[in-house]
Order: sequence, then structure tokens, then C-alpha cells
Amino acid sequence: MDAAPARIEIWRELTPGEPPRVAGDFGAIVRSERLPAVLETIVGAGGVVIAAVAEDELRGYATLVPASLLTRERWENLPDAFELGSIEVARSSRGRGLGTGLLDGLRATLPIEQLLLFARGFVGHWDTSRAALSPLAYRRMLLRMLGRAGFQRWETDDPEVNDEPMNFLAVRVGSQAPSASVLALAERATTNRSDPRWW
Repeated sequence: MDAAPARIEIWRELTPGEPPRVAGDFGAIVRSERLPAVLETIVGAGGVVIAAVAEDELRGYATLVPASLLTRERWENLPDAFELGSIEVARSSRGRGLGTGLLDGLRATLPIEQLLLFARGFVGHWDTSRAALSPLAYRRMLLRMLGRAGFQRWETDDPEVNDEPMNFLAVRVGSQAPSASVLALAERATTNRSDPRWW
């Protein structure tokens, strides 16, 4: 019998005291038992959760976090910018297109053509042991998926990203994003270069 298909929901708030039911096999980024509290913190601070839900259970999620919340980071208070903070699918629900479905939900969350979205890929967050993919293959898979959502790899001298060769920065520049905001992101991405280039 096939598993029930997941539907994509946009969570801008969660009912206090009523945490979402979560699949028991998250763990690449946040373990299942901690996930409801983490998601509640994100939406409580002005972020958005794109949720893949099947049979009233969370099977996958992506978070959009305003740059204003990235305190003491070089990305803090970037104008018109949100970070795609995490994207994860429960192990038992992988291989069903949920990651792509979550990214397809971006347009329903925010006026993304007027914004800058960026994602930092950290190899330490990738569940490569269970995915049967090498870190390089997993990185390629993530970049392909982000590319279908309009992201491109961008050069950065951020030490946190450059700490590991598999890490990356990907950026989606909205077609109507203010040029001053794009310039501000470029300057933050490469503080030691006056003319950042696309990879």
C-alpha cells in the first residue's frame, strides 16, 4: 500500500501548547524530539516554515529566517533578505520529491521576486550515511535542487562557509529585488573583494 501523499503547508504561527506531530526519524539537522520547539521559535521570531504534512504528521520542512535574526553574523540585518535556514525530509519519506515540493512552496510564503534568499550548505548537516551518497554527490544533489528553485552558487569569503570545501553559499536574487539590497548582499558575501562574481 502506498504512503499517503504529502501536502505542502505554510506555517506562520503555531498554536502554543499544541506542537505539531513530527515523524520520528528526523535527525540530520534537528532531532525529532526537539523539532517542534525549534519550529515554534522560528515562527515566533518572524520566520516561516514550509511544511510537508502527510496523515497529520510533519514529514519534511524548510525554514525561512529573516536576516535580522542572524545576530552577530555577517548576514545580520541584510535588507530584503531571508535565509533558507534548513531543509530536511524525514528519513522514511525521502525519495518522494518532498524536498523539491518544499522549495516549490517558496512562492507561497513571501513575495520572493522582491527579496534576496540565500542558503548556506554545511556538510556537517547532510545525512550522507543514510542517503548512500558521498558528500560530493549529496552536495551536487542539493545544488541541483536549489538551482531548480532559482538559486545559484555564489562566491564568499565567509570563514564559516569556507571552513570545509564541501560547504557552499547559494543565492536567489528576486527579479524585482532592490539593487541596493543586492549590492549589500554582494558586499557581505565577499568582504575582501570589490567585484564578487558568480561561480
